[in-house]
Amino acid sequence: MMPLEFYRNIPGKDCSQCGAQIVEQHESYHSECEYCLSKVEE
Repeated sequence: MMPLEFYRNIPGKDCSQCGAQIVEQHESYHSECEYCLSKVEE
């Protein structure tokens, strides 16, 4: 398997708080979507 093919096959991430699909790089360490992250900061 080529490295690029490996990364294309990584499934999308879902927010651990609300369940929405996170629109970002799948290799990110965040587990919450931008909306839930902004609620935590307030």
